[in-house]
Amino acid sequence: MAENEAGKKRKKKKDSWLAKNIVVKIVAKELGKDFYKAKGVVEEVFDTYGAKVKVIKTGKRVKLDLSHLETVIPQVGRKILILNGAYEGSQAILDKLNVEELLLI
Repeated sequence: MAENEAGKKRKKKKDSWLAKNIVVKIVAKELGKDFYKAKGVVEEVFDTYGAKVKVIKTGKRVKLDLSHLETVIPQVGRKILILNGAYEGSQAILDKLNVEELLLI
């Protein structure tokens, strides 16, 4: 058991945090008012840095690069998916948000 934990701590961080079925915000102004600041769900991840996103309000779909997206932090008490690091792929409940240090606890 201790060996497994040590292995998790050594796991290298990835460049991409994209994952299927997570909620993201589109931050590319050049996409216009239909997409800028819209929230969507990642339907597909391709080429590590690309995603097909379905906008929640309109149902429109768009292919975007990772640089045009940011994660959406859910409310305290909601489910989260660990996107990077030792516990990548694990689900948890957001218990506390530390804004000063940008930590989800």
